[in-house]
Amino acid sequence: AETPNTDFGVFRKATSPLQISEDAIETGQVVCRMVVRDLSEKTLGNTRGVYTRLYTVFFFETGALENIFKYIVLSTMVMYTTIFLPTMDIIDAVATVLAVLVTEVALLFCMPTNEEFTLAERVVVGQCLFCMGILFHVVLPQLFFDSLRALVKEVFALNVIGTVLTFALTLWEWRAHRSLVRRIKSTFQGPHPWVGVFKEIDKMI
Repeated sequence: AETPNTDFGVFRKATSPLQISEDAIETGQVVCRMVVRDLSEKTLGNTRGVYTRLYTVFFFETGALENIFKYIVLSTMVMYTTIFLPTMDIIDAVATVLAVLVTEVALLFCMPTNEEFTLAERVVVGQCLFCMGILFHVVLPQLFFDSLRALVKEVFALNVIGTVLTFALTLWEWRAHRSLVRRIKSTFQGPHPWVGVFKEIDKMI
């Protein structure tokens, strides 16, 4: 009785853009559960009473590894080109950073359309600002104090710090995403093994 009597074989086909694994029921990717909605006090525009609803929910998730390499790792590697700025003349340094910024902006245009400010977009924008900050750090002392030049080791250390912050943010967001998925799935696990509580589901979804 706990196994959903749902045919989701279409999502197991190789031609389907949305995929469900063979063990989707065991892993919680597919949930079929009756819920009880109590409108005996607050009707919310409906007829007063207690109702039951049947929810069949599919959880589709795509692998994040490809996007991590395309938008985060690649952007971070491009950021490391700023290590060579202390060895360049001012004009060459400015031209190099402009080329880096064009590459980073191109990554933004390659990202899927999204209404939210996603993790990948935050990383790319943050690293654009970081590259501009490194440029000013290297160029301005040469303009005002000709004998003062930034060291390659110094810029490398700043890049390492930027990399640590980037992947710390990525790990933080990944953990927050997994926690959200677990909370959403848990809302369908009511006090009874076959019946969920609509109020808990309505809070999350």
